[in-house]
Amino acid sequence: MTAIATRRRRALAGERGGVGGRGGLGGQAVRLSPPWSRSRVELTAAAVVFAVIAVWAIWRTQIWDVAAIFGEGRQAMADFLFGTALRDGALPPRFGDVGQLLDKVVETFFIAVAGTFIAAVLSLPLAFLAARSTTPNRVVWMVAQGIIAFARTVPDVIFAFVFVRVYRIGPLPGMLAIGLHAIGMVGKLMADAVEQADPGPRQAVAAQGGSWLQQLSTGVLPQVVPSFLATVLFRLDINFRSSTVLGLVERAAWASCSCSTPATCAGTWPWGWWRPRW
Repeated sequence: MTAIATRRRRALAGERGGVGGRGGLGGQAVRLSPPWSRSRVELTAAAVVFAVIAVWAIWRTQIWDVAAIFGEGRQAMADFLFGTALRDGALPPRFGDVGQLLDKVVETFFIAVAGTFIAAVLSLPLAFLAARSTTPNRVVWMVAQGIIAFARTVPDVIFAFVFVRVYRIGPLPGMLAIGLHAIGMVGKLMADAVEQADPGPRQAVAAQGGSWLQQLSTGVLPQVVPSFLATVLFRLDINFRSSTVLGLVERAAWASCSCSTPATCAGTWPWGWWRPRW
């Protein structure tokens, strides 16, 4: 037992070629950190640039104003939660008509589901056209990429304003706005999944004389279905939140109109030229 303990102490001290003491293998120092390759230098530079931008953003927005956060902000939050002498607070919550509340919750969920379905149906062909490995030519690839980028760039609230102008306030503008905006995310992730698919099955179908559609349906689509379903379900979660935000925007529009019916609100629409057709 004494000999075993002695060997362990010598191993820890580095006297038999271990790391530490005179250290290293055969008395040579062992490099524990990875070498500075090009990728590591790029990642380090990107991290430094991000840190600088974050510090500048914090300084620009002045979010370190402790007095505003814990002074005026604390009192304002207390007034919002518990109320003041002039108005009630948010606690305890008052739901009013529970039946109407549940009906609106179900309607919000259906808007999210319908919008996600629209995005899934339109994103699937766009993904194959926007992937370099499956697009027919470069012009089609640029058009498909442009559509996906446009849908991802324009916020869903802007789409909602457009469809409210065309139709009216209700579930339809929200469903179309959510669906078109979600194409930007679902189409982009699907196109990336198609590009990363194994080309072997598609080449085998092409070698047997299969058409372009047959190559996609039998050689590529089975590989990307799991990724497609995961992306759609994740987008459904986001769309449920987006449909709630669009509902708040709708209620804010009604509140700013200060009208009881759509007919009386048509002449006092808060955005002036942006008047809906009731």
